[in-house]
Amino acid sequence: VGFDDLRAASATIPPLTTVRQNLTELGKQAVESLLQQLEDTSQPPIQRTIPTELIKRKSTASPALT
Repeated sequence: VGFDDLRAASATIPPLTTVRQNLTELGKQAVESLLQQLEDTSQPPIQRTIPTELIKRKSTASPALT
């Protein structure tokens, strides 16, 4: 399983299951957090959650039944 859903993930044999994140949203939130920290340095570190998506390809399968 990979992370970031790079183009190469779908070109491998077998195609690699990967986690996709919205890089535009990640960058936007990072800049917003940085600006907030610069405005008020007494604030604790900011934690944010960016939604991700699991892209299932042929490198994963359901568990075998015994």
